[in-house]
Formats: sequence, structure tokens, C-alpha cells
Amino acid sequence: MYQSVMDNIVGQDIFIACAAVSDYSIKNIAKNKIKKSEKTLILELTPTKDILQEVCKLTKKPVCIGFAAETQNLTE
Repeated sequence: MYQSVMDNIVGQDIFIACAAVSDYSIKNIAKNKIKKSEKTLILELTPTKDILQEVCKLTKKPVCIGFAAETQNLTE
């Protein structure tokens, strides 16, 4: 989604960020199904880029409106 936004943001007047984009993605994607086993499966995660933050950094940025799905500090 990040790349799609960045490819299409130039020339836009407004950017409304309302998608629930994950904060993390899996570091190593398996090419095939991971079979069930007795061992514990450990997945390594890496942070994803903050799309709204990156759009707001642009030199010719559009008006930016963002929403966040939070589970803490709900009154802020």
C-alpha cells in the first residue's frame, strides 16, 4: 500500500489516511505452506513505513487527514 500511495500522491490536493495498515510485516515470507509441527513457530517482524508520516514529509504535500486505531490512551 505504501508504494501505491507514493506512486500516486503527486498532484493530489488532499490525502485521507483511514486504512488499518499494519505496523509490522513478516521479515521472511515462506515460499510454501509451513507445516504444523511440535515446535514453537517464531515469526520475525519488521516495522512498516508510516504512510501518513511519509506523505506529510513531502515538499509539495497535500492536506493530510489521518485516523488511528488505538487500544491505549483513547482520550488523546
